[in-house]
Amino acid sequence: MKLNLLPTYVSKGNQAKTATVVSVLLALFGILGAIGLIFISRNQVKEARENAEAKMMRAAEAVAISKQADQVVADAQMIIRNINLADAMLKHSDAYPDLYRDLKPYIPGFFRVTQISAAPTGPETATVSITGTLKTFQQYADIMIALYRIPGSTSVTRQGYTNVDPFIPNINEVDQNGRPIKPGQTNIPDDRYQRLAYFQSQGTLTGYTGQGGFGTGDTTQARGAMPGYSLVTFNVAIPRALQTPNPRATLQAQGAAGAAP
Repeated sequence: MKLNLLPTYVSKGNQAKTATVVSVLLALFGILGAIGLIFISRNQVKEARENAEAKMMRAAEAVAISKQADQVVADAQMIIRNINLADAMLKHSDAYPDLYRDLKPYIPGFFRVTQISAAPTGPETATVSITGTLKTFQQYADIMIALYRIPGSTSVTRQGYTNVDPFIPNINEVDQNGRPIKPGQTNIPDDRYQRLAYFQSQGTLTGYTGQGGFGTGDTTQARGAMPGYSLVTFNVAIPRALQTPNPRATLQAQGAAGAAP
């Protein structure tokens, strides 16, 4: 058994000293921690500011490069437009050959083509003119059916046929039998002597007439219709885009854009 014979104020004084030491230590740790946090915060703020300045510099460089690119594009507008126009015109150069190639299977073999052309009548429509030679009226009718077989054709018109097929004329006092004659000829007489005089008056051919450019010896001259044939023209309306790019409008638009502030 132990007895504590010390006064109570002695133990309380020791406790007070201990508490004071602990408080001082805590205060020192708090001050040191605050100082450390201040330095850390300052370093973080400094790093953040440096990062922000670096990013602002990069952003400024990016803006400058973007402005330079915009200027380059603005200076190249004329070149870009001309290149696009040239590309469109080169692409369009195949429009007419492609059209003629597509039409070829629908042109009958008995029709000798001497000329073919096409012209736009709208953004998506065109008219094709085909000129050639044929002989009979039946061919003149058959080719209409053939051209109507062209996909999308809406109309076919024709002109130029000259009928040279023999026909039976009305009988008269001279001709009671109705002998066949060609257009432009008169009735052939029944009397054999009058008939002989009639054929003698028609004359005979002893060589080339030069009709249609045949027999001239000129190889540079286009050949037309032979005797007994007709030079006819057919116009076919089809859905086809043949309009060419408009260079004048393109250049005028570029000039207006360059003049704008």
